Amino acid sequence: MPFVTRNGVKIHYEVEGDGSTLLLHAGAAGDLESWRLAGYVDALRPEHQLILMDHRGHGTSDKPRGPMAHRIEEYHDDVRAVLDAVGCDRVVFVGYSDGSKVGATLAESNPGRIFALIDIDGLEPRDLTDPMSRDRQQRYDLAQLVRQRGLTDVLQVAAKIQDYRGPESFLENLAATDPEMFALELEEWRQWNGPASVLRRLRVPVLLLQAERSYSKEDRDAMQKMNPRSKSRLLAGVGHFGAFTSVNLVIPLLREFLSTL
Repeated sequence: MPFVTRNGVKIHYEVEGDGSTLLLHAGAAGDLESWRLAGYVDALRPEHQLILMDHRGHGTSDKPRGPMAHRIEEYHDDVRAVLDAVGCDRVVFVGYSDGSKVGATLAESNPGRIFALIDIDGLEPRDLTDPMSRDRQQRYDLAQLVRQRGLTDVLQVAAKIQDYRGPESFLENLAATDPEMFALELEEWRQWNGPASVLRRLRVPVLLLQAERSYSKEDRDAMQKMNPRSKSRLLAGVGHFGAFTSVNLVIPLLREFLSTL
């Protein structure tokens, strides 16, 4: 089981397949197994080399307890360490939820390492430091709720609100996340001046795969204007969880985008 250690934190990663390289990064909950459970690995492995990683606080990677260890810069530096360990200079970054934010900040600060960014329902039309950001307050409130009620209960409520109809195994994978790691990530990333301003500055190709139930058409249009070179595709009829597990919707759009690079 390969690990790379950066600043005393061990990060677990795995490499599968052969071809052009994709790095798959999960969100605030979940780990590298979520990509297998949803079917991404089976679908993409014949055509691509896949780098899967348990980001810090998740899966079998270390779980640092200090708040500063959960700033977004630590997460994207972990990705660089994994790429160095694999010997990969450039990669197409595929992120789900908060994983897309890691990819965006890495693409901004180290564009030479990111060939393109594929966002699965993770970027937003305002910065998290913006007092008017819905997401800024929601992150704080959700962190406190998870500490009080636990992650399993919160995820079940969210799934019901979203009318999630995907595999239960995906929710079980999310629920296995250490609640304090989940809460620390949500809280500390509120200090990040992104994702909206970062999206404006990105010079790499970007594909935005946006769940119909996550954001309004106005928000989706605003994000397109922030980065006119980006390609935006609607994942019809699904919410945030369904955006990930609807592989039948995502994979064809992902392949179409990759064919243009």
